[in-house]
Amino acid sequence: MSTLHGKVGINKAEFVGRKHWGHANGPQRDISASQQHILVLVGRMLRRVHPMWSKIRAASALESYADESGTDDGHPYSSFAGYVGDESKWKVFSKQWLDVLAELKLGTEFHASQFYARAGREHWSESEVISHIEPLAKVIKAHTFAGFAVLVSNADYESNLSAYVRRYRLRHRYYLLFEKALLLQRNLTFVYKGTLACFFDNKPKFEGRAAAIFDGFVKQFDLGRKFVSRRYLDSAVFPPIQAADFLAYELRLYGMRGGTKNPHTRPAMNALKRDIITYQFKPAVLREISERLDRQRRT
Repeated sequence: MSTLHGKVGINKAEFVGRKHWGHANGPQRDISASQQHILVLVGRMLRRVHPMWSKIRAASALESYADESGTDDGHPYSSFAGYVGDESKWKVFSKQWLDVLAELKLGTEFHASQFYARAGREHWSESEVISHIEPLAKVIKAHTFAGFAVLVSNADYESNLSAYVRRYRLRHRYYLLFEKALLLQRNLTFVYKGTLACFFDNKPKFEGRAAAIFDGFVKQFDLGRKFVSRRYLDSAVFPPIQAADFLAYELRLYGMRGGTKNPHTRPAMNALKRDIITYQFKPAVLREISERLDRQRRT
């Protein structure tokens, strides 16, 4: 099954992009029981993701911020983003990420939207916001190879795809972005010479169709057998997904051109932007996708 390809989707030659981050050595200290619980779960997930887990060299943590009912948050973009890193480093990442959250008094789970809402309520200055962003970005950069991100303008999506394609072939922006992101991840496996275990944030409304798209993509396009598994997890269990959440949120605000009223977005993107593969669907590409799928309908 493929939304963009074959009879369910677009075509054999199209897909999208990603993003990434990391942190340098932090102070070594005792961690809380909740942190220890999370780290144990992360270790178990990484070991059990595939029967041949010892051969897995990379894991990806992806998070999508695609709105189900249009731009109900008032933002003009939808995005899908994540990071690719070595399996052996994700647990170290999680430990340092939790350390930074504790030091910044941000709890054990980071969500960008909640973070900015708190900053607004408490009237933080730009320098205060940046002082929280930069340590988290350093953790990402230290423990990941690269990031990937896919972006689409919601207005372009609505105006350049036919009603038939939107409703029956793609069904939601999420799936357009999801499948494009798979291609960019596959490309990164060739750059970093590894197989890939994919972790996605729990999205019950999208999970079933996304799983079918993933499996269809692997069957049709992953001839080198780079993708070894997929798993859906709560971001509270897998801290790297919190990093993907951060990236996806910032990318939406940034809108690829910095076209945002949020004064904190540009510093955040500057902190996160190293080694990120980004793809934005242009109107012409969306029209070509729509025309192709409409032609398939008529034949």
